[in-house]
Amino acid sequence: MNRRWSPLLTTKTYTVQEAMDILGMSKRDLVEASGLNCNTVKRILSNDPEEFNTRLETAILIAEALGLTIHEIKWPRDITRVGRPPHTGCPITTVTKTITITRVVEIKVPVCPTCRLELPLTGVCDTCS
Repeated sequence: MNRRWSPLLTTKTYTVQEAMDILGMSKRDLVEASGLNCNTVKRILSNDPEEFNTRLETAILIAEALGLTIHEIKWPRDITRVGRPPHTGCPITTVTKTITITRVVEIKVPVCPTCRLELPLTGVCDTCS
């Protein structure tokens, strides 16, 4: 959801259901937009404080689907980092919104100008000298 065109006010906090009603989203729309399993969305929408706490990753997926931040939503339970990853209904290999960062560092190694072999720490080529 594009925050720029959202009818939701960012100065107010909403329950997930209130935000869905304002945006005209159904439960199915939220499931598709967030990528979460239908049962996970039902649990969040139940607003039952006796249920388990909402995991941070799940809260982020729902908030992004609504075009809000997690701080702009009234969560029925605490948000936690402990527990299983969000149940998306997808095999773990097809979960979206996962970023892998590979850092490649190029190290310049001194080489002998004659034989082009890597120089030892002494800086003198053992082959040519």
